Amino acid sequence: MHCPACEKKDFVKNGFMKGVQRYRCKNCACNFTKSEKRGKPLAQKILAVTLHLSGMSMNSIAEVMGVTAQSVMRWVGWASETFAPAPESDTNVQVLEMDEMHHFLLKKVKNFGSGKCWIMTPESCVPGSLVIVISPLGKGH
Repeated sequence: MHCPACEKKDFVKNGFMKGVQRYRCKNCACNFTKSEKRGKPLAQKILAVTLHLSGMSMNSIAEVMGVTAQSVMRWVGWASETFAPAPESDTNVQVLEMDEMHHFLLKKVKNFGSGKCWIMTPESCVPGSLVIVISPLGKGH
């Protein structure tokens, strides 16, 4: 055990705080209590991310590993930020809007998803020859 402020191991007992022994550092006069390590090991977090990538739901992973689904979601987010950084801003994605199709798709009620209608054209095709439409899902889908 060491002082959390200065990392020295020179401390003395200094009473109790909520039934837990308190210590005072002789070097920096910081008062602290012995704290247990929190969190899960890195191997367990990587296993959870691997299970998620294999198609297992976050709730199932959380139940199997004895943690909350929120923890699994944070671990997946951490892994995606760490190992799969966002693409650079000079990507070749263009957002196009086709009035008739756009208005037709937006008439549907949105229950979940991003709520956005994505209309894309592949870069290698002649403009207007191929369009990919990803619509927000509504009731009945």
